[in-house]
Amino acid sequence: MISDFNEIKYKLAGLPIESLRFESNPVCKSHNYRVLTIAYLKNLKTLDNSWITLDERKDAEWIAVKIQKFIEILKQNLVYINFLSHIERVLIINKEF
Repeated sequence: MISDFNEIKYKLAGLPIESLRFESNPVCKSHNYRVLTIAYLKNLKTLDNSWITLDERKDAEWIAVKIQKFIEILKQNLVYINFLSHIERVLIINKEF
């Protein structure tokens, strides 16, 4: 059973899988299940007994780029948050002296 997209992304991505059936897996209930699965599994040709169309592939590639950009923004924000947290600790220490 596949319960979330992390399992697809980290366990299945990179494998030469061309056909999958997830019809009874919990991940199927997720919003954008089909397009995200296509985005993570580049070699996939059929999903749930349905051929992947060129439009679906284009949508998946577009979403994959957007997801990657979002992840980069989150990482950058985490760096800023850590930096601000460090400054806050320094200010608190200096205030005590």
